[in-house]
Amino acid sequence: MKKLLLVSDHFPFGKREPFLYNEIEFLRTYFTITAVTTDTQSDISSSFIWDFPVHRIKKIPTFWETFYSTLQFFFTKDCQKELGMIFQSKKQVLQRSIQSIKYYAKAQKIAKQIEKLGIITEQDLVYSYWNNYKVLGMGLLLKKLHHQSIPIVSRIHGYDLFNERVEKGSRQPFKYTQDEYLTALYFVSGKGLEYYRKTFGFNSDCNYQISRLGVYGTSGIIPSDKDIGLSLISVSHAIPLKRVELIISALELITEYSVSWVHFGDGESMNSLTQLAEHSLKHKKNISYVFKGHITNQELHTYYETHTIDIFITTSLTEGGCPVSIQEAFSYGVPAIGTDVGGITEMITGGYNGFLLNENPTALEVKTQLDTIYAAKINLEMDNLKTNAFSTWERFFDAEKNFSEFAKMLYALCLDKGSSNG
Repeated sequence: MKKLLLVSDHFPFGKREPFLYNEIEFLRTYFTITAVTTDTQSDISSSFIWDFPVHRIKKIPTFWETFYSTLQFFFTKDCQKELGMIFQSKKQVLQRSIQSIKYYAKAQKIAKQIEKLGIITEQDLVYSYWNNYKVLGMGLLLKKLHHQSIPIVSRIHGYDLFNERVEKGSRQPFKYTQDEYLTALYFVSGKGLEYYRKTFGFNSDCNYQISRLGVYGTSGIIPSDKDIGLSLISVSHAIPLKRVELIISALELITEYSVSWVHFGDGESMNSLTQLAEHSLKHKKNISYVFKGHITNQELHTYYETHTIDIFITTSLTEGGCPVSIQEAFSYGVPAIGTDVGGITEMITGGYNGFLLNENPTALEVKTQLDTIYAAKINLEMDNLKTNAFSTWERFFDAEKNFSEFAKMLYALCLDKGSSNG
């Protein structure tokens, strides 16, 4: 058994990072795990069933810590390189410089706290679930302690990948520097890897690979009920990025058949979505809808197992990886309609396991794809779509296969390190 330090934003606290729980059992096959998280507020998740140590550390530096990091920023090689790239771009120079200084201060903050824990030099591998300031912090710490032989690996998803997901500055800080500290960077979609290659380039000393997430096997395909209209499900946060209002506007346009729509998930846009649905759909006798709000993952699976669902839909503006919500739908043989963005593009093949919308679809375009699905149901073609959706899950998104392979790759890095040291 090797020793792995897992660094996360939240795990095992709160409701976020649910995908990590699926990985743990496979990692535990090869590693004894120590977890470090920057979530200091949330209650521990009921899904956390293991007994390995978990350390909570703060991510926000004090005024004086930020002041000290700012002084250091202008005199270190890594930061001078970062500043050079910012000035070379000639875009939002002041804003991006301030952003990078704050990023560097947070990296130093977690590095100091993990150093105080006295656990870093015991590890055989450091694994950051996000490609953010934690990677930089671990790199700085191992360099300071002269333990660069300990491999650092990271997953990369969406908010930590795309420049346009950064609200202030529209730039991901320190990507080039972090790659110099990383042994491997794992992308959850092929689209993400290609975006990274074109935007940031590859470092010859870092290994870049696709390692998809996954969901566990289910009860299998549930056939459509041919005697009812269209049964529709969506699962997402109720935030502007997800554009759930497009679904409401599309349903308002449907008059030829009945639709039953259920949405799971809540968020800042919930009130406005509820009001829009009340205004747009209340008068339509052929449309029924329910906002279920936040539920546990187990409750969602129970819903899939006990209801007949024809189609899953997402109208998200952007996606870094291959959405787990679509993976879950496929695992029950539910085809999907999704926007042509991020990893969704490599999940959905039009006419095979669902249909792709344009990157910025109109309500009419969404309605047209729903019409297509309903026609497939009437023409008894839905079973093929369902079979192909389930086959897509089996080939690409089976958690047992994907996470087992990922754990083996991480373990192999430790063996390579041992042989190189020997």
